[in-house]
Amino acid sequence: MQGLPFRPGAFAPFLAALAESRTLPPLTAAGLAEAAPTLAARLSPLLARRDGTVRGVALAHGVRDTAALAAAVAALGDPAILLVDVKAETEGLLADYGRATLLWALAGGGVALGLLALGLGGPGAALRVAAPIGGALLVTLATLAALGEALTLFHLASLLLLGGLAIDYSLFLARAPDPCSDAEVALGAVLNCAACTLLTFGLLSFCGTPVLRGIGLTVSCGVASAFLLACMLTPRPADA
Repeated sequence: MQGLPFRPGAFAPFLAALAESRTLPPLTAAGLAEAAPTLAARLSPLLARRDGTVRGVALAHGVRDTAALAAAVAALGDPAILLVDVKAETEGLLADYGRATLLWALAGGGVALGLLALGLGGPGAALRVAAPIGGALLVTLATLAALGEALTLFHLASLLLLGGLAIDYSLFLARAPDPCSDAEVALGAVLNCAACTLLTFGLLSFCGTPVLRGIGLTVSCGVASAFLLACMLTPRPADA
């Protein structure tokens, strides 16, 4: 204050409030809601209450060196402070789910092939029905690779949907009854289902959202190839 035009005692209320604040109890989330409701409303989504304690989430913006930030947090030596790299954790979870999905899909494919062999009377008939499914999966994967689509968990889930649709096409066309009229009805029903699926998922392939676009591309490409391969490869009633 020396040499400045402040009145004597101008800062006395501030110094008194500062001294009083040193004797006040720590500010809690409940106390903050009473003292500053607007600030409390902004902070409440970042707070979690568990076992009588309140834990907060602080979002780091503009981080250029994640390793340096992790080293700085580790240097604090406080186990209550946990640094979470959301991007790395999400990618790790998706990779784990992707591997599990692929393994379960392979196991399910083996079981399905065995059931087809039992239901159709032998492994040869089962392979003829399963061939369009495997061919559709290969064509779809090749198309995605040609388009530069990196496989994600959503693509794998779409491939599982594609496998279920393809096996329906193969079974319906392979098990069509002997009369030609019934065979034509079965072919028309499968064609109708394939066309509706293509219209639905084909629209998704033009979506600007990457996840929806990937699902649409995977299913629409797979359905088209599965239907064409089922028509060409599955046995016809006249050949039985």
